[in-house]
Amino acid sequence: MTNDNKRAIVGFYLELIRTVFQAVDEEGKLRNRIVAFTAAAPGEGVSHVVNTLAREIASHTQKRVLAVDSLGLQNLWVA
Repeated sequence: MTNDNKRAIVGFYLELIRTVFQAVDEEGKLRNRIVAFTAAAPGEGVSHVVNTLAREIASHTQKRVLAVDSLGLQNLWVA
């Protein structure tokens, strides 16, 4: 992957962060978001996209980000 391709990909993620994840409420305050990503078949890169987004959001906002892989929740038991 060339540096131009990497910059284009990072630019895409940053624009996604600005438009979806940093929406503001009526008072101009940033609102927390819950976003789900899914794929039609295994191996389509959802985990890669989610991990990349989580890193970019954390870096851009200087806040913590929680990314949860639903495969890890399959065997979760709540008592």
